[in-house]
Amino acid sequence: MSGLFAAAFLRKIGWDVDVYERSPVELVGRGAGITTHPELLEALELSGAGTRDLGITVERRIAIDRKGRVIADKPFPQILTSWDRLQRLLRETVPAKNYHLGCNFERLEQDGSEVVVHFTGGRRERADLLIGADGIRSGVRGALAPQVQPIYAGYYIWRGAPNEADLAPATIASIFPCFTFYLPERQQVIGYPIAGLDNDLTPGHRRYNFIWYRVGDAQTLKEMCVDENGRQHEYSVPPPLIRKAFVPVAVMGLMLTGVV
Repeated sequence: MSGLFAAAFLRKIGWDVDVYERSPVELVGRGAGITTHPELLEALELSGAGTRDLGITVERRIAIDRKGRVIADKPFPQILTSWDRLQRLLRETVPAKNYHLGCNFERLEQDGSEVVVHFTGGRRERADLLIGADGIRSGVRGALAPQVQPIYAGYYIWRGAPNEADLAPATIASIFPCFTFYLPERQQVIGYPIAGLDNDLTPGHRRYNFIWYRVGDAQTLKEMCVDENGRQHEYSVPPPLIRKAFVPVAVMGLMLTGVV
């Protein structure tokens, strides 16, 4: 996302920009909900991406207790969008000929005032400026500042986005229209509506984004990141590979909040 923002802003002031994406396919279905704020809306407008059909507007924030009773209610209009929608809006600011899939960064070298970038497979590109916007596992940062490593913040997250049509009628009537909080000790659960697949905003075709934060030490995180096949992941486990032993626990915890 940050790479697309950088490309959009540079193009607005006259730069020729190419984006090199390591994924061999277009990025769709990645990530879930995103809450918007005035700064994000302003950035989208200034970048040329715009805010058309950005998401769903909720009017209230509520907090619920363990039994699903509303214990706090505050007017708070806010647009709730999804990673997919933001990515598509920004992706449209970059012409197809300047967006290159399947380009995995390998190394770089300085050549006078220019930089030469090497990708896996032998591809090389020369430019005046290289922006490393390739995420928490950034290959560019790893090459330039290998000593900079992520520091565990002390919590982990369960998240998901079930289809609106799969939710119970009581859930749709009570918490679906709101930005909802449930705050047990050393935990936080939030949930809110987002667009369905292909940015479908039609009632009945939307999704419900939930995020369940839990405090846990580094060893707990490491154990949680072992997948169904016994493979150790560094930061997260792909959803299809989450150990089945964890799933009932996650679902039961979410049922207590009234999310599902």
